[in-house]
Amino acid sequence: MRVTKIIGSIVVAFVALTATTESRAGDESLLKVSCSSGAANVTSTSHDWHINAAAPWKWTATADPMDTKPIAKKDSVSDTAANFSGGTCGTGFIKAYVCQNGGTSCKGPIAVAAK
Repeated sequence: MRVTKIIGSIVVAFVALTATTESRAGDESLLKVSCSSGAANVTSTSHDWHINAAAPWKWTATADPMDTKPIAKKDSVSDTAANFSGGTCGTGFIKAYVCQNGGTSCKGPIAVAAK
C-alpha cells in the first residue's frame, strides 16, 4: 500500500514537471506577492490559473532559473497559495509555477520579486 502511494506521488510530480513550459515575459502578472516581516505569500491573480503545488517552489537570491539555492524556508504550497518565511522582503525572487484550470498547460519557473 505504501509503495503504491509513493509511486503515485512520483508519477504526479513527474507529470506536473514535464508539462511545465518555460515562462515568458509578462507571466509575472499571473501572480501576486505580498511580503511583510520576512514572510511572503504568493497567490494567482487570474481565475484561469492556479498555483502548481507539485512543482519545486523556492525563494532564491537571483531570477536565474539555474539558481536553486533557497534563501528562505518554504512553509506551504497549495493550489491557492505558497507561503515562505525567514527571508528578507525586497531581496531575491520566488520561483513560482502555475497551471491552467481545466487544462494541461503549466508555466514555470516564473521569477517574481519577493517584495
